[in-house]
Amino acid sequence: MLGHYLKQLKFVVNYNPGVKTENVITIPLNDFGAQINYNAFKQELEKLPEIQTVTAAFLIPPSTSKFTMGVPRVDDPSKTAYLEAVLVDYGFIETLGLTLREGQNFSKDNSSRDGVYHQ
Repeated sequence: MLGHYLKQLKFVVNYNPGVKTENVITIPLNDFGAQINYNAFKQELEKLPEIQTVTAAFLIPPSTSKFTMGVPRVDDPSKTAYLEAVLVDYGFIETLGLTLREGQNFSKDNSSRDGVYHQ
């Protein structure tokens, strides 16, 4: 029993969720006014030389929370497909050190890339 516990403890200590958390500060923007003024707040933070990147997200991984959205199905637009989503700002993937297995990141410079999807 103790061996199993130590094995689990070692796993938890050494587990790499694929998200860079060192030197990352999370600021909750639970207030509606803060959300509306996010772009101005972001621009002010980006002026600080100590800050490398600023981004935003509805949820920060790893999270057990879920946000489900319905979108028209490609094969039958009259039907709805439900997807779990995390709404994020540009730079989110780079800021948290995430890597894409294939494809390209979404970009504000290219409106045809409005999201990143995984299976």
